[in-house]
Amino acid sequence: MAQTIFGINAPKTNVPTYVMSKFDFVQMLEYTQKYKITFLILVPPVVVAMAKAPITKNYDLSSVEDVGCGAAPLGREVS
Repeated sequence: MAQTIFGINAPKTNVPTYVMSKFDFVQMLEYTQKYKITFLILVPPVVVAMAKAPITKNYDLSSVEDVGCGAAPLGREVS
């Protein structure tokens, strides 16, 4: 899902895109805050971590307007 959105569609529409070379949860939070990322494409385990990890509260994620989640089911409670 993310490859289609960010690898093909975003460059076609001139949307600035940031792709991490390897995933690191804390670094993702830092970059979201630093670069004021507005749209996140995530897998369910990362969404669950964001919802439950206390460290998430240490970051200003107010720039995020939309979160896409795919590749596996996501429970209603976390959604």
